[in-house]
Amino acid sequence: KTLSGAVVSGAAPATPTANVLYTDSVVKGWVKTSGAGVWTIDDDLNVSSITDDAVGRFTINWATAFAGASYAVIATLHTTGRDGIRIVSQLAGSVQLEVFNEAGALVDPATGVRVIAIGDQ
Repeated sequence: KTLSGAVVSGAAPATPTANVLYTDSVVKGWVKTSGAGVWTIDDDLNVSSITDDAVGRFTINWATAFAGASYAVIATLHTTGRDGIRIVSQLAGSVQLEVFNEAGALVDPATGVRVIAIGDQ
């Protein structure tokens, strides 16, 4: 499909206009990592670094911070197991996540994670 007539503007109104792209609905950061306890950035947009905080806990640092802490974050694990991932804290310049196993214990993922962030910058 061809993008035509799109208008990039500020925040979307309560009822967004059809076929209009708003700046607050565009992905502003994403990262794909390798796993096995080593936080290697395989590919990214707007990620300056990843900090290894502890076993199963890491922080993604944004190169350009968001306008505030109320942006959307989606995180997934690239795994076939029963591990999960959750947001621990979220600041304008970073988001901290934890990976846990079926018993709830923090674990370093055997494979990488994927994270997407959307919001105002």
